[in-house]
Amino acid sequence: PHVAAFYNIGFEGIDPFKTAKILDIYTSEGGLTFGGSLASSVDNRDVINAIFSGDNARDLFNKDLESSIAEYHRIPLIDAEFSIRRRSGGPSNRVPTRAQDIPTALWSMAMHGVHGIYNYYLLGDNLRWDSYAGAQRTAGSAYYRNSGMLNPANVAYADLSQGLNAFHREFALLAGLLQKDPRRSPNVALLYSQPSKRILGVWKNGYFSNDFTRRTFSAYRALLRLCYESQVVFEEQLGERGPGVLAGIDALVAPASVFTARETLPAV
Repeated sequence: PHVAAFYNIGFEGIDPFKTAKILDIYTSEGGLTFGGSLASSVDNRDVINAIFSGDNARDLFNKDLESSIAEYHRIPLIDAEFSIRRRSGGPSNRVPTRAQDIPTALWSMAMHGVHGIYNYYLLGDNLRWDSYAGAQRTAGSAYYRNSGMLNPANVAYADLSQGLNAFHREFALLAGLLQKDPRRSPNVALLYSQPSKRILGVWKNGYFSNDFTRRTFSAYRALLRLCYESQVVFEEQLGERGPGVLAGIDALVAPASVFTARETLPAV
């Protein structure tokens, strides 16, 4: 038997670093979006523009945070509800996911420290339609329903099969690259201040709108778009193992460390 937990950055009382100490497997959920924030002619022109305009900083930050925890505690990280979405001409305009999106999204998860993925299929929704028009209505009826990977309005079955098969072929050739331990060796770290999160809170006039999360995500998004590979370091890690946690780190970014633990500053 194993114990699994889902970590949500949106709750002040959750301490994912401490929770992971009793886990055998760390699970999460997430997804990758292609396109959506720019005009259709730009955000779907090619795969690079589609990824950039999708602005996946939140999901990728969660993966880097979770993989840092999982790696520190020597447990695997599994995304138990992964979806791949494509939008065009605006964030609310869902268009079918393309075959090329699937291996790109799966490799992105591998590069951000995920060890395994369950694609989000929402099997119960398969009973909600008897035609393609019905599938489209179901997909448009709720946000989570336009993420289900067995709805043909979200991704054509031929594209789903082609995309998954393409990833398996690539993985067979390149799996050795993922077998090194640790898999990632970033030289930039983002200091995650659990005391600051508790005191400042993360909920204020809506999700992700207060000072703590605004600073944290702004710093991470900047590092991501500058193509710096980064990891997340918790203050608890410094307390347990001291400054050795920062070995190999050339830059430590502390965007929201307003309230810190006693041992943090000496270690830094």
